[in-house]
Amino acid sequence: MHLVLPLESEADDQALSNLCAQQKLVLRPLSPYYLGRRRRKGLLFGFSAFSTEEIIQGLHRLATLRREISPFIPNVVERSSQ
Repeated sequence: MHLVLPLESEADDQALSNLCAQQKLVLRPLSPYYLGRRRRKGLLFGFSAFSTEEIIQGLHRLATLRREISPFIPNVVERSSQ
């Protein structure tokens, strides 16, 4: 199973993936999976081969990179139901 963290278009998802690798996290850049000129940016999380404990440890390592990654995460605006 996979989870995608979308990133803003100006993000360098390959550089962010390399930064994650320095923390022993394998988060694949999404942009190489796109053909054509307009490539969406993001990080691809694979988690089906890991135990719950390993996933929790990975999330803790990812949290140490939040300052570097968070500027590239799009803001999510919740809409109130009317």
